[in-house]
Amino acid sequence: MKTFFTLPTDKDFFNRYARLIPALKLSGYFGQVVSGLTEIGAIYAAIYASLLFFSEQYATTGAVFGAIIGTAIIEIGLRVLLPYSARAVLYKRFQGLDLVISVIVFVACAVLLSLGTLMSYHGSRDIVDSFKPEPKLKSSQADETRYNQVQQTAFAQFRQDSAEIAGRYSAQIAATKAQYSAQAEQHKGALNALERREKSGQSFSTAKGQARAKVAQIEAEQAAKLAELTAAQGREMSEAVNRRNQATSTASQELSQAKNKIEGENSKLVSDGESKLKRYKGGFSYFTLICHLILLVSIFVDEVHKKGSGIEQKVLPTQYDFSDSIGGELWHALSSKANQYIRERIRRIEESTPPPPLPISPNELFALDNLNQPVYSVDFEQLPAAYQNVRITARAPVQQLAAPGTPAAALATMSSASPIAAHTTSQAAHLVSGDAEQMAFQYLNAAIQLAASGLDDAAQEMRLKAEQVLQMYLGKDASAPNVEALKRQCIEHLEGKAENPFSHHHRKPIGFVSAPGGTQAQGDANAMRYSASPTAGTGTSPGAQNPVVLDASLKACENCGTSYKPRTTWQKFCSDACRESHHEARHDGQKFKPGEYRKAKGPKGRK
Repeated sequence: MKTFFTLPTDKDFFNRYARLIPALKLSGYFGQVVSGLTEIGAIYAAIYASLLFFSEQYATTGAVFGAIIGTAIIEIGLRVLLPYSARAVLYKRFQGLDLVISVIVFVACAVLLSLGTLMSYHGSRDIVDSFKPEPKLKSSQADETRYNQVQQTAFAQFRQDSAEIAGRYSAQIAATKAQYSAQAEQHKGALNALERREKSGQSFSTAKGQARAKVAQIEAEQAAKLAELTAAQGREMSEAVNRRNQATSTASQELSQAKNKIEGENSKLVSDGESKLKRYKGGFSYFTLICHLILLVSIFVDEVHKKGSGIEQKVLPTQYDFSDSIGGELWHALSSKANQYIRERIRRIEESTPPPPLPISPNELFALDNLNQPVYSVDFEQLPAAYQNVRITARAPVQQLAAPGTPAAALATMSSASPIAAHTTSQAAHLVSGDAEQMAFQYLNAAIQLAASGLDDAAQEMRLKAEQVLQMYLGKDASAPNVEALKRQCIEHLEGKAENPFSHHHRKPIGFVSAPGGTQAQGDANAMRYSASPTAGTGTSPGAQNPVVLDASLKACENCGTSYKPRTTWQKFCSDACRESHHEARHDGQKFKPGEYRKAKGPKGRK
């Protein structure tokens, strides 16, 4: 539906604020873009958290689409509803049905505005959190590396010192053991000699005691000396351990002091970053609220400016706005096509079904003329010039069928309701075919006038309607060539190039019999004619409708479409001229020569 705004009536008021309104509206659009982006962030986070529980694969895609759709609902709804809210206040639309719509608009605006403001407030904070920079914290890796190096050096020095001490004291202990072992072996040898000498009967108790005492003294001195060496080795090893521990302890203290210093500096950096982030969150969230306020102000001021200037919004509807939906029209078209297809098949079955036997007593026949479908006229406020000379007469209603024995006066009364005034009671039998003739001429005349005016689509529609009328008129003979030939003859008659084709082309309507005697005009043996003379024994008066039988032996000429009575079962054309014309049309103008044709079909020709 197309809308437009009228020109201002108060030009002074319009000119005073004409430069302000565009800038304010542009600010409102930018503010709506900012609020929309923050709403997308909030809705995305909420939907993503919900979908992540069900399907991690589609969580991101679903959250993106959901955020876009949700934001579009809020922002487009505000852009549409806020002007109506402002107009309801400015024009005081608080009475009657305007009050109902105004209340609905106010409630919808309040809901969307509250939802949008809340989403923007929290969404802005989420956006700041997602884009916040990570603080550059200091690392203690260098101090730890230095500590590890000092520790490795101290342990290496300790291993070297301990190995040197152990090796040195091991040599001293071995030498001491060797020295005292030699002395002890000497005295043990003297003791053994004394013991051997006693075997000869001599006694050396005193000497043996002195020798044993000397061995014991030597072993004691050895043990003392070894103990002294072991103690000295232990002292030196302890000093080496102390040196190692002192070095590692000093390095550990230095590392601890460096870590404490770095942690303090990092804590200060994190605290400063959180403080800045908090300020950014607050500023951005309040900025989104200001953007909503700018949107409200821009729309309200714009509506005030329009009202003060006398600018009104008008609507220019088209027929599409009041027509059925595309889906409805498609369903109607498909339904009509299905009806046409099914009913055509039913009609073929019905036409191929032989008539029932005559009843003993005829049943009553009811006229349904009063069940007319209402027809509405379409008037144009300004009729285009191309349509002014085109007039399409309404379709004639179906005439009331007269029961056997209806008086001529009553039949005349029924016939007077027809729009075709030329029909009289004596022509009642020709009423159906006459209506078809006149309707076909009316549709074709309208098609000619519309085509001359350049309205090809409307002209084609009139031609199709004329073809439908001609199909109903021809009945069983309504093949495509017959209908096209009859339509062409009707158009030539309307253009003044030929006579009325219906003057010599009459179809026998179903329900009428041949004239008494079955006589036909001389030279017109192939024409279809009918008569409305009364049948004996019916008691009807001349002019009344009487049941007749259609001559089923007639065929349609394949060239001109004229109905004729064939002399043989394989005859296809009504005359020799039509047969020759049909042959020339199919063989590029070559004339039909039966002698040459049979000669070509002989034994040599067949070879």
